[in-house]
Amino acid sequence: MQPTQIKIAIVVLLIIVGVGYLITRDTGIKAITAENTAEVLSEKSTADITPANDGELPSTELAQVTEAGTYQNYEPLLVANSKAEHIILNFSATWCPSCRALDKDILANKDAIPAGVEIYKVDYDTAIELKKQYGVTTQHSLVEIAADGTAKSNITHPATLTDVLKTI
Repeated sequence: MQPTQIKIAIVVLLIIVGVGYLITRDTGIKAITAENTAEVLSEKSTADITPANDGELPSTELAQVTEAGTYQNYEPLLVANSKAEHIILNFSATWCPSCRALDKDILANKDAIPAGVEIYKVDYDTAIELKKQYGVTTQHSLVEIAADGTAKSNITHPATLTDVLKTI
């Protein structure tokens, strides 16, 4: 083999290993199902949430976080504790122009999210298990879920918050 061919083979091998790692790595995001809700709720790890009392949100803070009419980053505990009538998972990628446009529209019209609706922004690139659970194959997909974690409906590529709300 020529030195150039060896270099190309090494680069190809590194790319294959890297892609394999990205596909199979554990992102720490746990899908919520009817069977594991209690397990998810009992876990002390809450990622970006840093409560003051040993890993659990005080009930007043929890009520504020999970009140209807919100748009926030996905957290398994928040979804598991939600009392909202409509829970929507927004599978979004930072590199996706239409995802960024929808995110901008939702943020600009956040006050228009009606009572009883919670929208959770899910990182499309890292939420491998959630994508599998809900059959999400493309970014800019939204899935409405029931309290037990089952999918109720889905929409792909809505342009605005109004488009999202029309589907519920």
